[in-house]
Amino acid sequence: MTAMTSEKREDADPIGRFMRMPDVEASVGLRKSKIYELIQDETDPFPAPIHIGAASVWLESEVVEWKARRVAQARGHCA
Repeated sequence: MTAMTSEKREDADPIGRFMRMPDVEASVGLRKSKIYELIQDETDPFPAPIHIGAASVWLESEVVEWKARRVAQARGHCA
């Protein structure tokens, strides 16, 4: 995919794609049980899933944002 194609796709869909649990696990490097535990975290909760019928999905943009905050915290930067 070229940079131009990628930019057009992001412009058309600023939220990003829906991610299913296997994609979320791969993206953050954590297992399902830990992800659900982090959803309950009071200081910096992991994004809650969106329920579409019987499926649970996460917004890619929210997962990426959560990861960026965690990296900033780990590096000692304000989040």
